[in-house]
Amino acid sequence: MNFPALVCLGELLDEAAHLVICDEESSLVEVIAIKQGNELVDAFPLPLAVQSAAIEVAQKFSMEPNWLDIMTAGRLELSQLPEDFWEGVEERPVGESLTVTFLGRAGRKYLHFYRAVREEGKGALDDLNRLALKPPELAQVTQWIRVEGLFDHRSGETIMEILTELDS
Repeated sequence: MNFPALVCLGELLDEAAHLVICDEESSLVEVIAIKQGNELVDAFPLPLAVQSAAIEVAQKFSMEPNWLDIMTAGRLELSQLPEDFWEGVEERPVGESLTVTFLGRAGRKYLHFYRAVREEGKGALDDLNRLALKPPELAQVTQWIRVEGLFDHRSGETIMEILTELDS
């Protein structure tokens, strides 16, 4: 995860911001939601102040301008996330004006699996393997994907390939 970039973002912001992110092993930071007071709101699109500061950070660290990734936030509604998604979150101040809530294991298992299916099994399997999900957890995640109708029937083969890969 790019913690120095988050610290820099917090220093550049003129007003307080609170991002809910999925801790990644890459230079991208996946923003899932924004916390306003005690309420979680959609992170798509990011507030203009955050976007502007993020562009400055990208230039300073020679990163992609979209290092604050909101692709998943743009595709998933907060209401679609399962009840246990928010279990184990950790909130920390990062810089002067930024607070970050890091997703716990529960949220990460859903997002990593969702991303693996969206990317047709390419890319997110390392994140899933690091979580070492147990069969009941995998069943829970696949049930969520099915119940919420997140993918059409053509994704069934991809889901089975991912489950097979994780089981090996």
